[in-house]
Amino acid sequence: MPRAGLNETERRTAERYRVPGKARVFWAGADAAAVSISDMSAGGCQVRGVGLPLAGTRVFLSLELGGLPNVRLAATVVRCGALADHTVCGLRFDVPAARLAGLSRLLDAQMTSSQAKPLALVVDSNARSRERVAVAVGLAGARVLAVASAAEALRMVREDNVSLVLARADSEGLAALAAIAHESKNTFRVAFGRGTGFTNAVTRGFAEATADDPCSPKLLGELIQRKSNPPPGE
Repeated sequence: MPRAGLNETERRTAERYRVPGKARVFWAGADAAAVSISDMSAGGCQVRGVGLPLAGTRVFLSLELGGLPNVRLAATVVRCGALADHTVCGLRFDVPAARLAGLSRLLDAQMTSSQAKPLALVVDSNARSRERVAVAVGLAGARVLAVASAAEALRMVREDNVSLVLARADSEGLAALAAIAHESKNTFRVAFGRGTGFTNAVTRGFAEATADDPCSPKLLGELIQRKSNPPPGE
């Protein structure tokens, strides 16, 4: 008889993949919830969003994977916790053994297609603005992570090879830029916004550039091109 899927040891040791940051989670009796994904493998993933279900809930995760839109994966929420203004849930995929090879091929295709794209991090405490900037950065050709706080931003930089940071010049954004400047010398840092923080971001060494409009296609195109083809010595 074929196995139902990965056992617990296989789930823990499965290769992790970077996937598109945005997806949706569906479950019985609720509207679809927008989520961001991290730490994905053939065994499961972690998602972040608002109003996500409790542990034990059966869900469907819908995302673009391997160039295919609206791939749906059945899953069970195995853990769930609240962080600031959002919820973090661990999902365990309920994938039959017969479909595991197909899922692995999609994950491999996703990794191959995304390796050439630089990874950008958006830091913005305003949820609506954060979403708008993240979408613009993704459309400009980068992989995108988006967070609300300096602590989350620093963790992302430590865990991933972040090439570009765009941070709102408020207290959280400036704290993130200052910490990242100390942590990673190869990450290009851009502050956006207006006011005193925006004016002082470069002079205080927090950022290497500033931008009035972080969604400008011209600006983003130049930044992403720079990180995709860095000058010698960068």
